[in-house]
Amino acid sequence: MLYGFNWARWLLVLWMAFHIVISAMHSLRQLLVHSLLFGAILFFLFRPRASAYFRARNAEPPVDPKTGDVDGSIIEGPPG
Repeated sequence: MLYGFNWARWLLVLWMAFHIVISAMHSLRQLLVHSLLFGAILFFLFRPRASAYFRARNAEPPVDPKTGDVDGSIIEGPPG
């Protein structure tokens, strides 16, 4: 989601909906807690600013300016 992939926010929505279904099989308290979390997630993921962020599609992974590695995640051995 941090890279702006729209599928990632829909995956989170489906995952939380699954948790609501599972929690409905347990206690009412778990159902309420998961429903409140789901509501908060929906609020933040589908606000106009968030929708614009996911719609931008210029979401490229950050590149480390020193090494040129994506997100600086490529670990190299010691120099020399």
